[in-house]
Amino acid sequence: MKILVKLIIIMLILSSIVPSSVLGAPIVCTFTPNLGGTPTISDEYPSNTTSNIEFTPQLSVICNDQDGNTMTVNWSSNSSGEWVVFGYNVTTNGTIYQTNANFSNESTRYYWRVNASDGTNYIVEEYYFTTLADLPQFNITFAGNPYGYGGPLYLPPYDLADDVKPLADEGYYTNASHQSVTFMNVTVNVTDESSDVSEVWLHLLNETTWENATPNNTGYQMIFYNNNWTYNVTELGNYNYSFDIWANDTRNNSNTTSWEKRVGPDEFTYYRRYVSFGYAPETFNYTNENTNFYLFAERYTTSRPWADGLHHDQGTDHGDGKDTGYLLQTLPGEDIENISCAGYVGALVDETLTINQTDVFNVYQHTWWNGSGISYNDELLFGYNSTKRDLITTLDNPEQTSYGTNAVSNVSVYLEDLYPVDNGTYNMHLTSRLYNSSTEFNVTSNSIYQLMLMWETYNLIVVSNRSLLSWFIINVPDNTTLQDLDSDSDGLNDYEELYVTFTHPFLDDTDYDGVSDYSENNSGSDPNNYTDTSEPVYGSATFSNPYPENNSWTNYNDSDINITVSNPLGEEMDVYFYWFNNGSLIGSDLSVTNNTVANITVPFNYEFYQQYYWNITVVSSSYNNQSGNWTIQAESEHPDIDRDYKCYPSDLSILVGNYMTEGGAPRWIRSDLNFDGAINPQDLSILVGHYMEEF
Repeated sequence: MKILVKLIIIMLILSSIVPSSVLGAPIVCTFTPNLGGTPTISDEYPSNTTSNIEFTPQLSVICNDQDGNTMTVNWSSNSSGEWVVFGYNVTTNGTIYQTNANFSNESTRYYWRVNASDGTNYIVEEYYFTTLADLPQFNITFAGNPYGYGGPLYLPPYDLADDVKPLADEGYYTNASHQSVTFMNVTVNVTDESSDVSEVWLHLLNETTWENATPNNTGYQMIFYNNNWTYNVTELGNYNYSFDIWANDTRNNSNTTSWEKRVGPDEFTYYRRYVSFGYAPETFNYTNENTNFYLFAERYTTSRPWADGLHHDQGTDHGDGKDTGYLLQTLPGEDIENISCAGYVGALVDETLTINQTDVFNVYQHTWWNGSGISYNDELLFGYNSTKRDLITTLDNPEQTSYGTNAVSNVSVYLEDLYPVDNGTYNMHLTSRLYNSSTEFNVTSNSIYQLMLMWETYNLIVVSNRSLLSWFIINVPDNTTLQDLDSDSDGLNDYEELYVTFTHPFLDDTDYDGVSDYSENNSGSDPNNYTDTSEPVYGSATFSNPYPENNSWTNYNDSDINITVSNPLGEEMDVYFYWFNNGSLIGSDLSVTNNTVANITVPFNYEFYQQYYWNITVVSSSYNNQSGNWTIQAESEHPDIDRDYKCYPSDLSILVGNYMTEGGAPRWIRSDLNFDGAINPQDLSILVGHYMEEF
């Protein structure tokens, strides 16, 4: 507009100073106004962020200037490490092209810029693309036992929960697991965009040593079948094994990948998967005490839910990162472990187990907890899941038995690092109960990690430490079996522990207050509440099976004395043996375990026909018990002579026979007997006289 005004002014001036005769016809002036619009760039090729682009592609964009002005267009790239112009165009509106010879490497991301200017205004657009992957590419589709069960939910290394990720097949080996078999079947899909794959090798890592120094086709070449390469690794032992896959294509390009697990919240944090082989499987049952677990907290990232993100590919709950715990066979210490959530929490087995295939038919839980607004008589819903595919959506509540209680004890503790509730002091409930499974399910060394114990109530906190112990036992036996067991030797049988005192059958002091469950139960204090304790109340040690039996005869040179000793606290005992008549110590047997035999050897031969009286004293950290008395009587050298202290012809016959025929030939014990090889009256008189004098 300003330019137009200036032109009008100039024309007016000229008309005033130039004669009209000079001017002649009217003067007509034309001009093209610049509207001031900024150029635009669009429709770039390759499209921004795209992949698998051919090498040295022809780049193109559409440039437009709304004024129709000519534009200068500069093209730049940072392929050399800094932005450098590699071409330019002078153009009007339309499509322009350039090529960069440096964009020639495979599997490379290239950044490029276009700067368009009409002399007054300009615009800069930046793009990138990735060239073709011209190396062999890998997808490890299986690494495990094709006849097995369990394993990660998602196909590694895609350990994050995402509907578009492929699922792993049953039998894929759980990370860090111990397998009873000694083989691993590996299948990998290998592709190459520009040529055929010619060779694929499995490079086996044994702990820190590669089985073969470099990949080669000696013993480790994989077999091509149905577009996949497979290898069955055999004779594996008790080591942590992992592997790499190597491949060559027909253009002599090589590539490799590792067997990995993703552990971070993003796409780029990995570490090696490993598994160990050849372990003897244990029977997974109550009497082996390998179905007993304690609660520990586990903290994990909050960026997204994980399906296989924990140590043994366990699937966490989702949300805040504080709602999932581990089940371990190690007792916790004094620090309080806690898991918490607005709705429900869960815990997963994390012991490295090698077990026989086992059905799970019940779980006993003993749980310290708090729920916002929950009274001490309300229920804590508890259950367990048998498959990770149900973890996020399903909470089973198996039928409980008639044995159960809520709030056996309650104590107050200060808790931190909670969600969604605040740090503070909370009164803790205790629920202790057996839950039967409505449907039995199977666990193996590879699938035990899919078992998740779960609790549900509003703003839930579950805690555990050595005094407030949250524990679980899988597959508790029937009542009759429990009544015959005292697994911790504390004087309470296992039935009483689980269903009367609600204490741990494998720990003699459940609340760790220094007084046994047996003693607290006898005294009336609470064996689950470490703040409610009492002085120990002890029963007596008991004795059984004395040898020799009371009032029995024993051979004069049978020098063993022993007896079975036990006490209700299951402590080791020192057992002292005394002669009752004079109180002298015969001997001792120290550190005798509960319900076993204490034994000594008498350091001399007994006198013939002499009676001996003995007793014992048992000493342990809680006992100093003296036993009753036992009597034994020594026989003569010839126990087949009757014991009435009188000599009869039958006695003489036995006596003479023994003296005369030992070893099958006459043997004269008495030097004053004649030596004619026959028993004469004189001999008999001498022999009987000596025999009778001994008494």
